[in-house]
Amino acid sequence: MKNIAIFTAILLAGTAVTPAFADDRGGKNNRPSFEELDTNKDGSLSKEEIEARGMGRFAKMDANSDGKLTAEEIVAQAPEGKKDRAERRANRMIKRFDKNEDGAISMDELPRRAGKMFDRIDTNSDGKIDKAEFEAAKAKMGGKRGGHRNADKSE
Repeated sequence: MKNIAIFTAILLAGTAVTPAFADDRGGKNNRPSFEELDTNKDGSLSKEEIEARGMGRFAKMDANSDGKLTAEEIVAQAPEGKKDRAERRANRMIKRFDKNEDGAISMDELPRRAGKMFDRIDTNSDGKIDKAEFEAAKAKMGGKRGGHRNADKSE
């Protein structure tokens, strides 16, 4: 159950670390590269770059551009063969995070974990993630999505 938020992050931007690090290209180990995330090409990742990617993924999933994600919009992003599982997760996620009970989740209703995860990866505490820190985090997570692959086997 605690992985619903992680699932959201994976699905929205999908992150292995934050929404920005996740796989949005279909394969579990096909996460965006450091270079793809470094949109300003300065050799490091800022919180702003990570947040922008997450917001972009949210907007991409928001098919009707109303600023909210419904279960249907979330499930539509799941690969074929995984839609049933995605539907169960999406419904639990909405039940858990839909604070205003409108049947959808807005960005404001999603838990904010990007900052903590960013700070954990930024091991030298300079406010940026360099390529070495990125690679170290990626290696630490291995093939685990969100770093919690087996934390809740009922999902």
